Amino acid sequence: MILADKIMCLRKQRGWSQEELANKMNVSRQSVSKWESESAIPEMDKIVMLSEIFNVSTDYLLKEDMKDDCIEKQEIIQPQKEAVVLRNYEVESYLERVKKNAKLIALGVSLCILGATSLVFLSVIGETTVPSMSEELALSIGLVVLFVLVAIAVALFIKAGSLMKQFEYVESKEVILSGADKQHVNEQKQYYTSKYHFGITFGVVLMILGVLPLIIGSLYDISVYNLILLLTLLMVIVTLAVHIIIRVSIRNDGYETLLNLGEYTKDNKQIEKVTEKIGGVYWPIVVAIYLFWSFYTNDWGTTWIVWPVAGVLFAVVPGISSFLIDKNKD
Repeated sequence: MILADKIMCLRKQRGWSQEELANKMNVSRQSVSKWESESAIPEMDKIVMLSEIFNVSTDYLLKEDMKDDCIEKQEIIQPQKEAVVLRNYEVESYLERVKKNAKLIALGVSLCILGATSLVFLSVIGETTVPSMSEELALSIGLVVLFVLVAIAVALFIKAGSLMKQFEYVESKEVILSGADKQHVNEQKQYYTSKYHFGITFGVVLMILGVLPLIIGSLYDISVYNLILLLTLLMVIVTLAVHIIIRVSIRNDGYETLLNLGEYTKDNKQIEKVTEKIGGVYWPIVVAIYLFWSFYTNDWGTTWIVWPVAGVLFAVVPGISSFLIDKNKD
């Protein structure tokens, strides 16, 4: 079979019209018609895209001496993958929004940590070093600061989500890029890799070194006030470290999503999507439990344990998501 016949046969097997295939290939319907009528031959990058869309090898498309016809070939190829072909402007727009999204998410998480830090700092300082401020007043001020910062963080998270709403299909499906776009994204990723590794390393080192002042201070007989100051300093350093790690990680994930690398293969994208849906129910319940327990007992120094426990339990959610997806396939 020649290339034109193979394109036509594979297209019909999937029930696509010439226009539907043209949309997936980012070409005109006339181009597909010319390919199938032998009036024109697809360029090499289009042949690569055809092989990815039809889930066949480029050798199969190009070699006319292969004995298998289209029907026989369909029996041995793997099941059709759900994929989306991105145009050049979509690639650039996606990367630009990922960059903005990274800033918003990192800032939002930082504000949440600083809010919790201010609550601990004010409640302890009011109790130990400011006689004119009652423990209740200090706790009230701390709660106001906490909820204001959390409210701002939530607004940032919502804005970040709205930024990426347009590209939900990129996060959940296999991405196909043209040869030129794939090379361009690869070059950008290689350029950013050094920044990513530096950011991760710097963030981890900050976390490790940030504990040293607190450890050194605890070895000496320092006042509670100074100890709280060191703890606050530690939390500020941790906030900075987390901010850096989240920011560089989200940007790096954007490149891997476009290139279908690492955990961003099609199956893992589906797992992530299910995990997000579960998390959308799970975390509001955790927040409700935390607030109810805290206000009911007024023991804010103990109720924080809800968060590490919730985090450990949520770690099993991806496994549950994978199980649900596999069960659905069966």
